[in-house]
Amino acid sequence: MIQGRPSARYKTAGQMLQAAAATSPGKTALVFGDRRRSYRELDEASNRIASALLAKHHACGRTIGIIGKNSDYFVEILFGAVKSGGTAVVLNWRLAPPELLGIVEDAGLAVLFYDIAFASAVEFLRSVLPSIVYIPFDVAGDANPDFGMLVAGQRAGAPEVMISPDDPAIMMYTSGTTGQPKGVPASHYAICFAPQNMLATGERCVSLEPDINLLTTPLFHLAGIGWLFGSIFARATLIILPAADVPAIVATIAAHRVTRATVLPALMPALLDAVAQGVDLSSLRLIVYGASPIPESLLARMLENFCCGFLQNYGMTENSTAATYLGPEDHYPGSPFLLSCGRPYPYVKLRTVRADGTICGAGEIGEIELQSATLFAGYWRRPGVSAEVLRDGWYATGDLGYLDTKGFIFLVDRKKDMIISGAENIYPAEVESAISAHPDVVRAAVIGVPSDKWGEEVKAIVILRDGSVLDGAGLITFLRPMIAGYKLPKSVDFVSELPLTAVGKIAKPVLRERYWPAPGRRIN
Repeated sequence: MIQGRPSARYKTAGQMLQAAAATSPGKTALVFGDRRRSYRELDEASNRIASALLAKHHACGRTIGIIGKNSDYFVEILFGAVKSGGTAVVLNWRLAPPELLGIVEDAGLAVLFYDIAFASAVEFLRSVLPSIVYIPFDVAGDANPDFGMLVAGQRAGAPEVMISPDDPAIMMYTSGTTGQPKGVPASHYAICFAPQNMLATGERCVSLEPDINLLTTPLFHLAGIGWLFGSIFARATLIILPAADVPAIVATIAAHRVTRATVLPALMPALLDAVAQGVDLSSLRLIVYGASPIPESLLARMLENFCCGFLQNYGMTENSTAATYLGPEDHYPGSPFLLSCGRPYPYVKLRTVRADGTICGAGEIGEIELQSATLFAGYWRRPGVSAEVLRDGWYATGDLGYLDTKGFIFLVDRKKDMIISGAENIYPAEVESAISAHPDVVRAAVIGVPSDKWGEEVKAIVILRDGSVLDGAGLITFLRPMIAGYKLPKSVDFVSELPLTAVGKIAKPVLRERYWPAPGRRIN
């Protein structure tokens, strides 16, 4: 972490919402379907949840899980958890039940709020972990009896609880090269300072204007969390969609005259199609993208068809927010920076280092390391793994790239085997472990290959036992109950041998060369 970190305007995430409710009490904070929440209503509802968690479940200092698609109730629970002094653990609803179990166990949840749409997955968790308090909520309707019983009689005022800016507010889980998910706590300071830091740039994704923001990215993802708190910080109106449904996104932008939206690259072709069909999306003043690589040709088409600003963010969960930005002034046809990730935000330092730890020169490819005011202190209960990536105050990202003479960072590859497909991080070790459980599989390798739609997609290369008749469809069917759908291979190649290193490990770079036609760049 950068020494002498700057002051954050708010000490806790709860104070950020309280300040918004005090200055803009009647303004609409959230829109979800036909329901609207003013800033006062959101603040008071979350206060009641926080008071109930403290009174009934001793929440301060404990981990509080939430599983459900994006909704106004999710946001209320999230703020209730952090106001109670607990850590809100936002769970990926796309995971298979066995994957969720590992995370829930690791987090040590005291309470789990769950949307009843995920009741079957929760019943699996309950059968293994009965000591957790499970509290259902129903996003589809206004009747929530269990929820009502929880908050009955609780006061609307802010609960009195001591919270330090360095206490963890939110925890997200990121996969690991060993297949073990790791909890990444984001402190109250990091959550509060991140939008303030973005506001300090001329190319910002929050503003003090009366914006109408659209949330499409899931709240278990850094991009979703950042967009939520950026909107609260700016007193904007946030329209919430449960998931990234293309027709709903297009219709919502047009109907609500959305001014700012986060758009994953995989969704951009659909926006282009909508414009070509005459849908009016002219209310957009800023499109923020990131979370996955973007083809330059797709970005060029967006620039040609949308008369608004564009902002790219490059970041990682470990930094609690974006680390670099490519601002609107750098987005123009023929810009030499369109393939870059831009420049560091204030209070972020970047460098690239060689394998021996020495610092690279301009234009020289090395591993990207960063220091930041919002950098995490370490993985949840993983001191050994934390020490591997936090070195003398610098975080080793595992991304390979170079800095040009103007300070722009360009990604070219990954030191880690991670695949980014449609903004989801996928580690091959997780998928390889699941594949290897099939009795007909002798050995398997998983790599990322280019995809026009998702940026990258999962490919499996598999050696089968003699006489096996297993095909790709059969293997994917076998994998489906074990891992999340987005981790499933999109294609499977069966081979008689795999390239190996001198010590007998699968030579992934050799495998990847066969599928990546563009020389020099191994991120799509």
